[in-house]
Amino acid sequence: MSPQEAKKAIDYAFDVAATGAGASFIVKFCNPLPISDAISQVVTMKVISDDIASIYGYKGLPGLTTFTGKLLGAGGGVKLASEFIMPLPLLGIGVSTIAAFGIQVSASIVFIIIFELRQKGSVPDDYMKTASPSDIVYLLRLSVEVIGDVLRGKDRVEAVSAAVEKFQNAVSNSILPESNLELLAEEPAN
Repeated sequence: MSPQEAKKAIDYAFDVAATGAGASFIVKFCNPLPISDAISQVVTMKVISDDIASIYGYKGLPGLTTFTGKLLGAGGGVKLASEFIMPLPLLGIGVSTIAAFGIQVSASIVFIIIFELRQKGSVPDDYMKTASPSDIVYLLRLSVEVIGDVLRGKDRVEAVSAAVEKFQNAVSNSILPESNLELLAEEPAN
């Protein structure tokens, strides 16, 4: 993918995650019950995954919806933890909104990393279906590193490219089955 296309996908991820967090804020403001914004979060993530897949030419990719569900499940613990603060006026809504943004942008970056890896031939075509929970944890960890790098001023495309390279290095330094990468024990390169 060209740097312009990668930048488009990354900018889209940040913009839509911010929009999704705004939707979460509105829902929470109108109905501060725990997990009242769950439906808006699921819908937002489905839209994000489909749109990023389209940017990379993978619209209708088998396993995309299931993988999106796995990412939401992994991020759901963070979102659920943010619900404990909901009884505190405004603070609870703010924390819930920040958690929603964090989950959405992290998941978006995971999709970008996977699609970049797929274009390079570094993951099998069925990776979305066969990714293990440890793969997802590792990818989420890489996405958090990307967010940190971007917040510290690093170019978004460079940050994602570095994460893709870290994933490739972790795979090449391990003896892994091709369709089920077990990366939990791998530490990201510094």
